[in-house]
Amino acid sequence: MKVISIINQKGGIGKTTTAINLSACLAELEQRVLLIDMDAQANATIGLDIDPARCRKTVYDLLINEETPFEDVRCKTILDRLDLLPGHMDLAGCDVQLAQSTNRPYRLGHALQRVDGEYDYTIIDCPPSLGVLSLNALLASSDIIIPTEAKYYATKGFDMLNNMLTTISMQLGHRIHLMGILITMFDKRTTLNRIFYEQIHEYFGDKVFKTRIPRNITLSEAEVYRKPIIRYAANSTGAKHYRRLAIEVLFHE
Repeated sequence: MKVISIINQKGGIGKTTTAINLSACLAELEQRVLLIDMDAQANATIGLDIDPARCRKTVYDLLINEETPFEDVRCKTILDRLDLLPGHMDLAGCDVQLAQSTNRPYRLGHALQRVDGEYDYTIIDCPPSLGVLSLNALLASSDIIIPTEAKYYATKGFDMLNNMLTTISMQLGHRIHLMGILITMFDKRTTLNRIFYEQIHEYFGDKVFKTRIPRNITLSEAEVYRKPIIRYAANSTGAKHYRRLAIEVLFHE
């Protein structure tokens, strides 16, 4: 099972949109996919038309109580091969509640060991911060995808994230592979977008996905209707680009 964290401590750059739609497109490619919503805002959960308040258990319960049955947390979605571990606002208190736990960074990874072999991919929608929730996600992950806009300020958080990855590798002995930088909300008509895309590509080289997610109203509409883009507008530009991304991920080595 390949575990991929979608992470960037900056909000509003298409992180949750990517987590939902990459998961859906991988499922469409007949992959068994588990999407984990690690954000207290629970936008990935809501984006799949699941109400966190109506879930019997959420990923919060899985982190706080290691005895929580996985089946009590796992939710089916509208896609046959896509399951969800829902987020909840209670996740905001995990830093405090797990403060005395010696294994607090490893709880998600331990939980995923229970279902190793049941899924081809696990996609984790990380919160826009580098606290205990993101640390749990990273220590459970084999790979990360960093979504970002092609703008000057959007790349400023890369150094902080890179420092965290270095610390995880050196102090905790867990190496995480950067699968790729994903350019989101791209507008090729905008000169600055093109300039900063070239700068990102020059710095990261082949670590930048060939697929660029365009700024697209249909993707925003799909979020309002709480559906993955392939279920809201299967032939739209947004659906086409997320399918391309899924193929890149599928054939990534």
